[in-house]
Amino acid sequence: MENKIKKMYCFDCAILVGLAALLVFIVTYVLLSLDKVPGSGVVRMAIMASGMLALAFALTGMTTVMFHLRQNSKELYSSEMGVEWIHTNMEKLESEAL
Repeated sequence: MENKIKKMYCFDCAILVGLAALLVFIVTYVLLSLDKVPGSGVVRMAIMASGMLALAFALTGMTTVMFHLRQNSKELYSSEMGVEWIHTNMEKLESEAL
């Protein structure tokens, strides 16, 4: 059971890291394409600052979720595995009843 919890935790962390990398790529691409937008330098700097601030908040949120998963992994994944066990046994009982 401990290995399954660890595997589920690692899988969830891998998903979060992948999404964070995708987010960084997209925001970086958008911020680098600001050169093509007409306007003054002040407007560009304001847009870049807001984009970087949004990126910082999003990455902070993802990091917070990762810490939450690490601190509560046994409780979260044990309850999830318990639900899976109940569903599996209910399906077995239903198939045996028929």
